Amino acid sequence: MTTPAQSRSPEPEEVLQTAIEYFVRDINVALPGRIDFYDAATQKATVKPLVKRLIATADGQELVETLPAIPGVPVVFERGGGYFHSFPVQPGDFCLLSFTTYPIDIYKSGNGS
Repeated sequence: MTTPAQSRSPEPEEVLQTAIEYFVRDINVALPGRIDFYDAATQKATVKPLVKRLIATADGQELVETLPAIPGVPVVFERGGGYFHSFPVQPGDFCLLSFTTYPIDIYKSGNGS
């Protein structure tokens, strides 16, 4: 005779571990992206992240979410010694989205400190 599968409540450590894993998945330092729109005058782009996000549901399933496009992304070209590299950016080009840990607005508007 077979016994029915037993269900059990997860241990607190398992719940905490799962919560940490989902939290860490949402911390992004860099993501691959594709440029949807580029304004050469402002050197800003609308960029579509090329990865998807996993979301846990209440019943333990995972849903896949497509991330939205990010408008107003500054396009950065290499600079140094009074020189810089630039190249024509076009919709469809691939790029790397880089996320800062802290806001850089004060740095950009001030004296750089």
